[in-house]
Amino acid sequence: MSQKRAFARHGLSSQAFACLLDDDLEPVHGVYVRAKDVSFGGLSVRTPFDPPHNAIILFEFERHDDEPLVLAGQVRHVGKLSNNWNSVGVRFVTPKTQLNLSDLVKRAKDSAIAPGQPDESSEAEAA
Repeated sequence: MSQKRAFARHGLSSQAFACLLDDDLEPVHGVYVRAKDVSFGGLSVRTPFDPPHNAIILFEFERHDDEPLVLAGQVRHVGKLSNNWNSVGVRFVTPKTQLNLSDLVKRAKDSAIAPGQPDESSEAEAA
């Protein structure tokens, strides 16, 4: 069965800080995640938490010699993986209010409790 997608996916192996927002667009939970692929429409990540469908997540990607890239995505799919992680598909969105996205991510990082930093070997060991 082939999937029809609006945009082609491109493989990606990058770590990002992810910040789950509540209905008032306030940070709730922050953790490091592993990005797996990206398209113009969204991205797929592996997360140690199970975000609710339609939730908004901010992603901060570090860039060499530049400000971090902060993107917002709406959860469209969550699938359980065999290693107690989740495969999460998000569609890129623009939050409904004017937000200082970098400030929200900083606040989430400041309140995060030992989020850990997943890598390919820890995912494989958990399987």
